[in-house]
Amino acid sequence: MDENFIERFVTLEADVAHIKLDLGQIRANYATKQDLEVYATKEDLAVIRSNYATKEDVAKLETQIAKLESRLITWFISTATALAAVSISAAVATIHLAG
Repeated sequence: MDENFIERFVTLEADVAHIKLDLGQIRANYATKQDLEVYATKEDLAVIRSNYATKEDVAKLETQIAKLESRLITWFISTATALAAVSISAAVATIHLAG
């Protein structure tokens, strides 16, 4: 055989050995497309969990709404009573002044 061919073949074998080592490192250290999809799914799920309300959050909100409703009803009744008293007082004053 040609010595040049043998040298080229030996060089090729060494290069293939380096390629195998590099490929092994790539497989061990880099993420695959599937790995990235799984990570993206976990990341998306974490975002969803952080942005949406839990049952406990909804229960707290319902309690706050009930308290606000009670305060509004109290304010409405107080205001209506005060307006009625002012109206009656104005009517009585008008009657006394006219009479």
